[in-house]
Amino acid sequence: MIREISKFVFYPVRRLAKSPALQRKATSLFQKLASAPRGKKLLHFSFKRFRWYYLMQARIQRQQGDDRGAFHSLMMGQRCPGDDEQLHIKLSELYRDNDDVLAAHHHLKFADALNPGYSTIRLLTFESDHGMLAEGTATMSRVLDLPSEQIEPYVAMINRIAIFYPEHQKKLNTHRKKLKTKLQASSYSKPTELSQATITALACRWLSVATYISKDKTAKLPSSTQKLLSRLNEDLGSHQQLLELAWQNESSDELAAILKSKSIAIKDLPKNTHQIVELFIPTPFLLFQERKSQLTKRCARFFAGDRLFDPSR
Repeated sequence: MIREISKFVFYPVRRLAKSPALQRKATSLFQKLASAPRGKKLLHFSFKRFRWYYLMQARIQRQQGDDRGAFHSLMMGQRCPGDDEQLHIKLSELYRDNDDVLAAHHHLKFADALNPGYSTIRLLTFESDHGMLAEGTATMSRVLDLPSEQIEPYVAMINRIAIFYPEHQKKLNTHRKKLKTKLQASSYSKPTELSQATITALACRWLSVATYISKDKTAKLPSSTQKLLSRLNEDLGSHQQLLELAWQNESSDELAAILKSKSIAIKDLPKNTHQIVELFIPTPFLLFQERKSQLTKRCARFFAGDRLFDPSR
């Protein structure tokens, strides 16, 4: 038991925050120790002065459906020396899931004040999802003023709510273009880096970019990511023009359509001679890990429809 406890001492907290694999390993070890009365006491005795201990404990309690216990753990974590935006983010999630929107909003504001960046983007998505668009446009302005390297990992999160803020479209497009160029120009020496870059491209619905960078010869794409990419190329690979058009319409002031395999501005289409079909391509469709979901089957059938892609129309 003491040997297991000692492993936590050597987990670098900053690496733990950035590494999902290390998080899973630490969580598994924590759960193993916390499941035994002796292990729980040793954990508390050894790490009760550390905020990460309370965050880890609250996470497990939430997984077990013990929201009251999680709330107590997070409040105890606030008594530890220093400040941690993660405590406020987790408290916000707890309040949100228990329908206390006001308290959830306040804690995200605290997190944003402590450490602008990811917490600012979480505040933005919360305000957008709850109709707080006046606050949201101010938060969006602050998000887009952050350095590009801080925004790039979360462009997909921003894309989801960008429709609410057309006044910020040009500035957002600048960040999007920078990220797209960076993904294509970078070289990836590690499989994890290549996988993350591919997933980032897919989250932004850039299938052609994801396919391009997956062919990097310095690293091999992990099998799970390769399987996802292969499935998407199988379903959508023949409709790259459509996906590029969707990106163009999202980032341009003018809408365009496909007519006889060519892109044409909507305003230039001959009137009353063509039926306009609007496609919605949800981001989860491009990231869903199952081999074939019902959503995948429905979308694949729709994309392959003869009427939609009849070159004579």
